[in-house]
Amino acid sequence: MRVLHLIDSGGVYGAEVMLLSLVAAQRAAGIDAQIGSLGDRGEGERPLEAECARRGIPCRKIRFNPAINVLAAAKILKGFEAEGVDLLHTHGYKADILFGMLLYPVRRIPIIATAHGWSETRWCTKVALYQTLQRLSWRWIERVAAVADNSPAYRAQLRQDHVVTIENGINLDAAPSAVTNSELRRRIMLYCKGRPAIGIVGRLSHEKGVDVLLSALHQLRSSGDECAVVVVGEGPERGRLEDFVAKNGLHDQVLFVGYVEGAGSLMSCFDLLVMPSRTEGLPITLLEAMAANVPVIASRVGQIGRVLEEGKCGLLIAPEDAGALAAGIRRLLQDNAYRESLATRARVRVTDNYSMSKTAGEYTSQYDELLCMKA
Repeated sequence: MRVLHLIDSGGVYGAEVMLLSLVAAQRAAGIDAQIGSLGDRGEGERPLEAECARRGIPCRKIRFNPAINVLAAAKILKGFEAEGVDLLHTHGYKADILFGMLLYPVRRIPIIATAHGWSETRWCTKVALYQTLQRLSWRWIERVAAVADNSPAYRAQLRQDHVVTIENGINLDAAPSAVTNSELRRRIMLYCKGRPAIGIVGRLSHEKGVDVLLSALHQLRSSGDECAVVVVGEGPERGRLEDFVAKNGLHDQVLFVGYVEGAGSLMSCFDLLVMPSRTEGLPITLLEAMAANVPVIASRVGQIGRVLEEGKCGLLIAPEDAGALAAGIRRLLQDNAYRESLATRARVRVTDNYSMSKTAGEYTSQYDELLCMKA
């Protein structure tokens, strides 16, 4: 079976980490799985392409003129058919729109699309338009795999037999090495100077709720609780977040380290991982923290409550509630036994339920079904 995964990626974030692990697992199982990295003509190497080279995963650079270029995509699709690609697995709106919807009348290769989720954005932006088109494109795609089974956005425009739920998994046999990002790890340790280290990892966008964590930190500081926050990620909210830190005198408690490849290697630097998200699907960062025995405080959104067994494997709070987040951080930092019990149960849960081998097997079953329907 020859499977080509298509993605337009600007970095190695949660979706890309999942994809890399999935392709590695598929190739180990005998599937000829490769990654097709979509980008603009003349563009240099992308972070995902570099990571594929580092891991020995086959990756082809697919370049054409910017935006939705149907003619170029049609030519590329014809090449896929000529070389015997059996199935396309798309990740993200560009691949879904181009190959799933616009080329549907001429496409002979079936598609399964993974709906990883998307960033919140104003309705009048180009990204909002593309996200709307992506939802429409799922009508013309043979199968859509949602990472969360309780999100109406995934199912609103789909037939019930058209969408399945396949939860994300991680490669538990390839935990990030402590050597990875070793210089940054030393920088984080030096900055925290023995204070409890609270990590937050993800794109700096509104839906991730980094501002909620900073508000909670301000409350903790006012009550005399000492800790340091390490913000790992980049995004459009960074300037506003840095302004908040400066205006509230938190510069000695918040370290912005920017985008980090292989951010999972930093988990062992943290005493807690905080995920105060406003929306989520099933975040890879959550699974990485659980696998690394790092206690988690997270908003009860998306699949997070289910993954954390409604509080048995992590502390759950309501989104937007900085006061509850501050209280939760204080409780975990003061109660070592409770913190350790959450981390231990979380490690068992992720091992039993969220391995990449389980996720890869579920995708393979969908592939087989689609190819049988085609035949």
